[in-house]
Amino acid sequence: MASQESSKAKLDQEAINLTASQAATTAYSGSRAEMQTDDGSDRASRASMYTYTSGDANHFKKEEDGRLWNILNNSYFMPTDDEEWARLNKQHVALVLGLGDLYPEPETVRAILAPVEGETKRILDLGCGSGVWTIAMAKKFPHAQVIGVDLAPTPVDMDSLPPNCSFEIDDINPGLPHYEGKFDIVHCRIIGAGLQDRVQAKTFVQECLKPGGMLIWMDVDYDLIAENMDDYEQRASEKHAGGSWCARMLYDMSQAVLSASANDLTIMGDIIDEGFWADPLMDPETCRTASLYIPVGPWVEDRIPEQLQRLRYMGALMRQDVSNGVWTFHPLLKRAGFREETLKEWSTKADAEMANLTTRMWSRWMVTWGRRRSPDAGPAPGTTPVNSKDEHFAAPYPYLVCYSSRDEALAASMRRRQLRAAIPSVL
Repeated sequence: MASQESSKAKLDQEAINLTASQAATTAYSGSRAEMQTDDGSDRASRASMYTYTSGDANHFKKEEDGRLWNILNNSYFMPTDDEEWARLNKQHVALVLGLGDLYPEPETVRAILAPVEGETKRILDLGCGSGVWTIAMAKKFPHAQVIGVDLAPTPVDMDSLPPNCSFEIDDINPGLPHYEGKFDIVHCRIIGAGLQDRVQAKTFVQECLKPGGMLIWMDVDYDLIAENMDDYEQRASEKHAGGSWCARMLYDMSQAVLSASANDLTIMGDIIDEGFWADPLMDPETCRTASLYIPVGPWVEDRIPEQLQRLRYMGALMRQDVSNGVWTFHPLLKRAGFREETLKEWSTKADAEMANLTTRMWSRWMVTWGRRRSPDAGPAPGTTPVNSKDEHFAAPYPYLVCYSSRDEALAASMRRRQLRAAIPSVL
């Protein structure tokens, strides 16, 4: 099978347009590049920028089972190719529709990023994946410098890359001293699987913030939620024929990751669910957590036409996301000892389950955010409200559950742990 890199296919980075576009080059900043202070938009003025052909990406990837995988971090178990970028872009759209914007608490984000004479606003996207969030932020805040960081090259189209946007190849695990204290907004999404020490990595990331800067961190619950939005979905097995094959595949994937790398995927979710309230660098008065529930499939009903349209679209996108993910797990599960015939059978059952909507489930996304304290360890500096012409949905998303205190968040997190522990074994 010819390598996907040989096609030089690059993904269109628009948030809603998920079609592929063609380009021969990709622009990247050098890894661990020093921050630029020049506000000029001329690409040539940024000395850390270099251009390379798409063939150079092979230095950071390997091919297995017809898919491309990064070679910089063995803990990360998902591929890094055009098919994966397309999946992530669809996932991105569903998340933005659920949050109502590219981020939670939009009034605070706009205030933090409001232009200030003589000051460069900076945004950091760690684990940027396809680059879709990075580029969307660069377009939304053209006065800000936006940097996307990932373990492997991101397929950005040079013709559509905003002049205030650049990308780097880097690893969070050794630390990010070159970024300390330099960013107004730091965004992390689904990077937990690639972190060796999540608590230490959280501190590394928080240290990248300027005083008053906001950290937004998202990850996914790898156990699907039942229709009642309370219990976890039963996993299918010989003993539980009526269980979900999607839930079973996700469970076996997480167990395979744990066996291969001692990487417990539930830990990052628990950290996010508990929020930043107890972290020394963060101002507890600014901290919040939330659970964003997205239907797996277009099955949710709503009396409001606009809300129904949003829910159906999000459900369709999340169904594609989960279905593609289930098949993507095959190489990992084969290394864990599963037979290819078994995996194909289970994945086919999972697809049928989602296509027929015989099992109605939710995908739960954990979100936490907060602002860094002032230099004297006091509260985060105040912000001035900014008027915005951004368009928003008339009605808020009904399945976004927010927690405004540490006690409230911890109680909800403890209950979820108890419910997860009560899921019957597949053995």
